[in-house]
Amino acid sequence: MNEEFFQRLKEEFNIDLNMQQRMAVIHTEGPSLILAVPGGGKTTALLSRTANLILNNGIDPENILSVTFSRSSAKDMEDRFNKIFANVIKSDIHFSTIHSFANKVVQEYNKLYHLDYIIIEAQDNNKNRGIEPPITKIKLLKQIYFNYNEEHINDEKLEELSNKIGFAKNMMLKKTEFSNYKWEIDNFEKIYEDYERIKRENGYVDYDDMLSECLRIFKEEPLILNKYRARYQYIQVDEAQDTSKVQHELIKILGEPCNNIFYVADDDQSIYGFRAAFPEFLLNIDKIYPNTKIFRMEQNYRSTNNIVSVCGDFIKTNKERYEKNIFTENEDGELVNVIELKDVEQQLNHIVSTLKKEKDLSRVAILYRNNMSSIGLAEKLYSEGIPFYMKGFNKYFFKHWLVEDIISFMKLAEDNNDIDSFQRIYGKMEGYYISHKMINDIKKDKSNKSIFEKLIDLPYLEDYQKDNMIRLKWNFNILSRKKTEQAIEFIEYDLKYNTQLKKSADEYGYSIENLKSIIANLRLISKSSPTVADFIQKLKDLEQHMENSVFNKNKNAITLTTIHSSKGLEWKEVYMIDLIDGLFPTFSSLELAEKGVKKYIEEERRLFYVGMTRAKEKLTLYKIETKNNEKVEPSQFLKEMDAILHPDKPSNIIGSMLKNKDNGRSQQIRADSNHSKISKSTNTSIGNSSKQNVERIGVNTVIEHKSFGKGVVQFYDGYIVKIKFDDHNTAKTMVLQPCLDRKLIKII
Repeated sequence: MNEEFFQRLKEEFNIDLNMQQRMAVIHTEGPSLILAVPGGGKTTALLSRTANLILNNGIDPENILSVTFSRSSAKDMEDRFNKIFANVIKSDIHFSTIHSFANKVVQEYNKLYHLDYIIIEAQDNNKNRGIEPPITKIKLLKQIYFNYNEEHINDEKLEELSNKIGFAKNMMLKKTEFSNYKWEIDNFEKIYEDYERIKRENGYVDYDDMLSECLRIFKEEPLILNKYRARYQYIQVDEAQDTSKVQHELIKILGEPCNNIFYVADDDQSIYGFRAAFPEFLLNIDKIYPNTKIFRMEQNYRSTNNIVSVCGDFIKTNKERYEKNIFTENEDGELVNVIELKDVEQQLNHIVSTLKKEKDLSRVAILYRNNMSSIGLAEKLYSEGIPFYMKGFNKYFFKHWLVEDIISFMKLAEDNNDIDSFQRIYGKMEGYYISHKMINDIKKDKSNKSIFEKLIDLPYLEDYQKDNMIRLKWNFNILSRKKTEQAIEFIEYDLKYNTQLKKSADEYGYSIENLKSIIANLRLISKSSPTVADFIQKLKDLEQHMENSVFNKNKNAITLTTIHSSKGLEWKEVYMIDLIDGLFPTFSSLELAEKGVKKYIEEERRLFYVGMTRAKEKLTLYKIETKNNEKVEPSQFLKEMDAILHPDKPSNIIGSMLKNKDNGRSQQIRADSNHSKISKSTNTSIGNSSKQNVERIGVNTVIEHKSFGKGVVQFYDGYIVKIKFDDHNTAKTMVLQPCLDRKLIKII
């Protein structure tokens, strides 16, 4: 029966499954977990299993529920299934997001008890029910935030607040558990409680409420639960690694007691921790469902052998994962390429020169960790006339308060009577000490004098205060004569705006790296905009062009997208940019990893892995030395890639030795590498001449490194040493003895 079905799939539907896929497809009863590598044909297998349930096992299509992470994924599965099997399976299959399924249950419950509710973040749904929401989720959160913090929340912080509320609800956190998390939003717990209270009192719900309310109904209303259990006897969960704790609980209670639940996942692609994705459920699935059958789909059909083998070695650094051995039967193809350049500008120039040789731009994608990386990239492509499509354009940069600040500085330099611009930035310059009273008094002065002259003429100022105002006038006079690129630098350093940025970051929890990235992008835009008017117009044109790029979808245009948004997609050529420690991986994940908390750095590594595995034929990674005129450290992940791509380099041999000491195992870098010989040759090359120096090393020992300069030892265990160098934000870890032998380090 099974062989006949697989033969039919091949001949009638052009689906040729490998042995691993076949084993998963024919599993019908009881819980199962399918671990599918990137490009492993998981959707094909899931749809084939659906057909197998119906055609070979007599399962009514009405009894099958297939849920996935996003609307687009659910629609894609439905369309593909109908396209393949519409001629032989006439009944509709229920492909849905978990939110949509939960919404259906809640609607049925409310109809049963004559209750009503208003969705405050989905007006279309409300309109279908004849209800117009009096307020939206965004407006409500803005209002509550202002009530507690007495300031208006910006778009960046608002998105963060919304995400954190969703995280708390999806993690099913109790009030007593909130203190276990660092929320980084002033008065977060009070805002959360007020938000929930207002919704409760007014019958408002958001999307996350649908999940928790559906779970409550299932627990408290056995008649409703049993009705859905009777209907959906077979449940399929796609992208299960992205499923949250509350979603897992919903599926679990719905699937009991038969537990015919078919989880399709790749724990190595779990990248939505900030949305409360809960891959721990999958890692402990044998405890939740003791009789779970685990299948692996390890063959990659997407990428060349060189890309697949490198990615497979890279992800094995993570420890909290299922062991998988990704492989492909595709040709070797091009080697993975790491391009080393001086700065962001050279990075952009190299990309442009490469893309100008491309005939089919639709086969190319440029991926980045954060949306901020898209600004300079889009500006460069726009200037060079290279068409692009942006997946998920966000106006956040153009509306950011820092951008408005820089524009206000420039406007005030051009027009010394621009009181609106002055009011925006007067407190954002170090050392001038301008008070609210001074501002109010010069606003009362109706003379034609400039703002600076009015300040100087204030009768109650002390001599040193007048001197400050004279200095301020002089500095803005200098600023007015500079081109925009030099003007931004003058604002940063001479007017000491950068000092205020650091204070804002500390006080309000902004990412200083993100703020520096905004400045860097403004510098790039200013290079082709010599005057203030040019600069402001360029910002407007660029925003419009990026917004309109949505119309380039499916045309001869490059795709620009974050790695998060690239998941599930593929391109023949992929370029990954801005691979810098602090940005990718983030400083917070690096700091936590140093303290022994590895989960966040592992998620960052998974994100890097997802980015690389989007490439089919060509993968290029960019390494840069400076960003925004500051020296940067290449991403830790680039260093890991270097060890994989060049295992014979001395530094990588030492790194492999270190990993062997720490983890009790060496990393398998290439199937044909002779690791034992490499290690042996390294050991014999280390001399004894400097071993006596080791005895002088301890915590707080001052040393000098040939490349990194002076530093202080923070940790030493007789083998590895951790040194904080004067010119670096983070400490560096290295194997001490080889550094002494090669005279890279000397003790001062």
